[in-house]
Order: sequence, then structure tokens, then C-alpha cells
Amino acid sequence: MAEETTINELMEFLQENMVTKVELRSEMNAMKVELRAEMEDLGNGLRAEMENMRNGLRAEMEDMGNGLRAEMRAGFHEIKAELEDIKKRLESLEKKVQDDDNALTFELEKLKKRVFVLEESFKVKNTGIV
Repeated sequence: MAEETTINELMEFLQENMVTKVELRSEMNAMKVELRAEMEDLGNGLRAEMENMRNGLRAEMEDMGNGLRAEMRAGFHEIKAELEDIKKRLESLEKKVQDDDNALTFELEKLKKRVFVLEESFKVKNTGIV
């Protein structure tokens, strides 16, 4: 009898847990749908994460570009200030050179007059005409 109970129990277990082809296909289709949904969720999550990373990189690049522009503007401002200083110094030198040139011309004119006077005086002395 123990064997019959065991066989009966075994048969009962098989009936309770047995799966037909239709049930197996149905279960597999359900799992496929669930797997596809999970894969789609993962794909959407990856897309969103990539978009966030892309936006972050864009913002970082824009910040770097703005920083570079500001740095370049500051550099150009320094160069402009330096050029203005050089221009002022050059104008000052030009004025000084012009003043020196004018003074030298004046002195040369005075010297020419003195030489002329000396030449005239020398001619008078040599000719004996006073």
C-alpha cells in the first residue's frame, strides 16, 4: 500500500505541476513581453542618461568657451592699453625730436649768420677796406 500511496502522490504531484505546450508557450510569450518591456525601459534609461551627459558636456563646453572669450577680451584689453601707452610715448618722443630739430635749425641759422659776419669781416681786413 505504501507503494500505491507513493504512486498516487506522484501522479497527483504531476497533475498539479504539469504544464502543457499551450501553457508553456503562453508563459514564454508573457516572459518575452516582459523582457522586451524591461529592455525598452533600459534603453529609455540609457537614452535619458546619454542626453543628460550630452547636455552636461554642452554646458561645460559653453562655460569653457565663455571663460576663454573673457580671458581673450582681458588679454586684448591689456594689449590695447599697452598700445595706447606706446602711442603716447611715441607722440612724446616725436614732439621732443621736433623741438630738438627746431632748436637745432635755429642754432644753425644763428651760426650761419655769425659765419657770414666773420667772412665779411675777414674780407674787409684782407682788402684793407674798413
